[in-house]
Amino acid sequence: MNQTVIENRKKISSACASCFTALEKYAEACNAFKAEKERISTLLYIEEEKERMVNKAAENLRTAAEAQYTEISRNLEDIKAASEEMAGILDIGEEFQNTLSVIKTIGHDLPVEARFSLVSPFKGQKQVLEILQAAYSAAGLDTEPYFKGLIFDPKSRMDGLVESAYRIVLQPSDSLLSAAAFARSLEAFADDTGAELPSRFNDLTDLSSIYMDAVYAAAGITPAK
Repeated sequence: MNQTVIENRKKISSACASCFTALEKYAEACNAFKAEKERISTLLYIEEEKERMVNKAAENLRTAAEAQYTEISRNLEDIKAASEEMAGILDIGEEFQNTLSVIKTIGHDLPVEARFSLVSPFKGQKQVLEILQAAYSAAGLDTEPYFKGLIFDPKSRMDGLVESAYRIVLQPSDSLLSAAAFARSLEAFADDTGAELPSRFNDLTDLSSIYMDAVYAAAGITPAK
């Protein structure tokens, strides 16, 4: 495998891990804010004082969100640089030539699993994938299942990730839906470049309660404590 591809996949994996760590810290800040709001609601203070205390807690959350967004942004720049370098690589060496030979020789008789596995080593290499897609098509193979989401413009995808990450600081609250949505998009991007993720956001933060809270909120239900 191309050494530059290997190195860039490692960079993407490392940067994603740093993003997930930042998201975990953001999740802790969100949970602290939620707990503080619940504590304040039980105090025998006048409503104006309670509101002041909640606003102070919200300001602390905004500060935490901005700090983690700064960390995430720095890592997204590293991911962008690595993915763009990978996309520009056109390595038609022995591994690629052997893959083309298999496709041309076996063609439509290729088992489904083999059709996926032949593409996998070249994830993130846009130019190489475009040639492989043409080879699949020429061999009479349906390209959609095997190349779906893999041939993309890194800049466009990264712009979307930056926008998704910014929603975390745009209006931080005790909901982690924005953070979870960003994490899913980032994980999908890493998968599409062939980067291996030793952990995912769901491994660090329990998302089940997040989605249940969203369901309750949408239904106008206050969950029992």
